[in-house]
Amino acid sequence: DVLRQVLSVASVEGESFTAQAVALVLGMDELHTLRLLREQLAARHRLVREQGERNAGGRALSNYRFVHFLFQQHLYQGLGEGERRLMHHRMGEALEQLYAGRLEEVAVQLVRHFAGDGERELRYARLAGERAAALRANEEALRHLSRALELTGAGECIERYELLLARERVYGLIGRRDAQLKDLLELEALVERLGSEQQAAVALRRAVHAIHGGNYRAAIIASQTAVERAHASAQTAVQAWGHLRWGQALHRQGENFAAQAHFAEALTLARACGLRVVEAQALSWLAECALDPAQVQKRYWQDALRIAREAGDRWSEGDILA
Repeated sequence: DVLRQVLSVASVEGESFTAQAVALVLGMDELHTLRLLREQLAARHRLVREQGERNAGGRALSNYRFVHFLFQQHLYQGLGEGERRLMHHRMGEALEQLYAGRLEEVAVQLVRHFAGDGERELRYARLAGERAAALRANEEALRHLSRALELTGAGECIERYELLLARERVYGLIGRRDAQLKDLLELEALVERLGSEQQAAVALRRAVHAIHGGNYRAAIIASQTAVERAHASAQTAVQAWGHLRWGQALHRQGENFAAQAHFAEALTLARACGLRVVEAQALSWLAECALDPAQVQKRYWQDALRIAREAGDRWSEGDILA
């Protein structure tokens, strides 16, 4: 009957589900679906309960939840394999419609609903990975980015480059240096087929990896490569970062005078392109290795801290205060 159909479709979305998505999948009137859920399935049979509403691009969506997880699983497992496949696809399309313009909010769900649909699964795995990375949900980001890479062919150079670069950054954040190096090696081979812009970005990431590993000579070489490639492709921001990393490697080798020149160049370039994060970090490092009087060093620190706070850069602010 109709109540069983509503429950079966709801079970495909999961333990929690959206009334409007169920209505779209079944081709039912939204108000009629809401009344069935509230009056019959929630109030009378007590199989689901309301979980309030949320806004999706100006549209209110009604959330419900199965009272018992095992009941939801029973309904879901009771569907035939073909039914599940088709209903997942329709549920995915319903969520795409409801969250148009805000698909990143349901990207994780869409990966599941479009499993087996190569193009859509890839699109949403990447979107889910990038969103998780932005939220510092690192393990989730790695899972989705790795899945997106599995779905991306060897000949899709730009797509693989972007995905590998995103995953490499996550590995770097959580200190998985071996995995990070593996991605960097693949990236270095890949960018040989691309341009100076991509080569500069990968060289810069290689410099960061080398600094963390204490291989300052390798960091200097990679930073120099990044600066040269960035200059060739007119990437002022990458040049600024390259000089900053170059200076850090020199400073850690005890070459403070040479390091100062690169921090000063990073500062000039950062100010030229409005890159406040590099501006703050360059000032901080100039204070760290300055041979100037104490009052000059203090001004560097103060300016660095002010800029980091104005830019909302808590990472740099923490480093400056450490």
